[in-house]
Amino acid sequence: MKKFISLFVIVTMIVACMTFTVSAAEVSVSSFAEIVTDGETVNKLAANIDAADAVLQLNDGNSVIIDLNGFTWKSANVVLDVIGGNCFAKVYDSSEAKTGAIISTANDAISISNGELTLENITVNGGDDGMDAVFVNGGKVTIT
Repeated sequence: MKKFISLFVIVTMIVACMTFTVSAAEVSVSSFAEIVTDGETVNKLAANIDAADAVLQLNDGNSVIIDLNGFTWKSANVVLDVIGGNCFAKVYDSSEAKTGAIISTANDAISISNGELTLENITVNGGDDGMDAVFVNGGKVTIT
């Protein structure tokens, strides 16, 4: 009985010391309207998205994770606008070719004035009329 209790205690201690990781939920996104802004769900593009002139605006409490997955997300307006102090946006490309892009045809592609923005392995293009790819007026920006 003592051996059983000792073994049970050892197994319990090993399990207690293990690190568990919880992966975020992932949704397949084919349109602007399908994007989830809960800050936990990975929005993985399944097609190019032309948002016309729609802007994904993040205020306090909204956050987004987007995997471009080799596709392009474009708008005639600002594509992504991070303005809330308690929000973040992470946009990356998991495709092997790293061809994912955010493109604005007539404005800054991404604007941040507060919160956090992380861009990894993507291309960002602003409008042709001298607009910025990424316009920073505050907040924290990480680009790799």
